[in-house]
This record gives sequence, structure tokens and C-alpha cells, in this order.
Amino acid sequence: AKTPLDIRASLNYYQSRVQGVPGPDNRLDRQQPWSATVGLDYVLSGVTAAPIRLGGNLSFTPAYRTQQSTEHSIAFARSRTIDLYANIPLSQKMSVRLIANNAAPLASENTAVYSTLSTVNTVSKPRTWYGVVLSLKG
Repeated sequence: AKTPLDIRASLNYYQSRVQGVPGPDNRLDRQQPWSATVGLDYVLSGVTAAPIRLGGNLSFTPAYRTQQSTEHSIAFARSRTIDLYANIPLSQKMSVRLIANNAAPLASENTAVYSTLSTVNTVSKPRTWYGVVLSLKG
């Protein structure tokens, strides 16, 4: 019997090294050491004539540093993204999909260091994006 819950996950590990740049963080530009994603999809039956589908994804990247050259490095803040959806059938030919992308966003600060001469901080304050999609089947 098929369960109403599907779970998926991935863990990505990166181990690049740029020979012309001193270590220890001499990886490819903007390449995090690892990232992870987990997702859930749930089929809710019995509420409407057709099942309601609910789900979401959580993606995470840790804070990390990349050495760009002997005198230039960039420290990246951790990032987390939560995307949620609900697909609700309204009839046999029509459904509405409610979407929240980047729910509970994290503010982040990335720091670029140029030798001992200067430091540049970049602060981002992401927002949640909401959407409604009406689907009609012919």
C-alpha cells in the first residue's frame, strides 16, 4: 500500500582545491563545503473529492570561507531556504496551488577581506514570496 507521505533528502559534499591559491579554504569560487536538502510531500485524502497535496523543502548551506588569492578571501554566511506549497482541487478540472517561497528567511552578512587594507560587508535581508496559481485542465 502506498503511504500518504513521501520523504526525500540529499547531502552534497564538495572538496575542490585550487592549486594556485594558498589553503586552507582554497576551494572554487563560492563553493560551499557541503549542502543539504530535505523535502516532504503529503497527500491528504477525505477532505475534498480529490486529495489535497501539501509539501515543502528545507535547504541548508553552512557558513564558509573561500580564499580567492593570497590576499583576498570571502566569508559567506549560512543560508537556509524553506519552500512550502498546498495544491487544493476545486473541481475535476480546476485546482489552486498556494506557494510560500523562502518562508522564515534568514538575513545574512558576507564579508570580503582584501589583505589588511579593506573589508567589505554585504548584508542581505531576503523576503518571503507568496504565490497563487490557478490551474485549469481542458
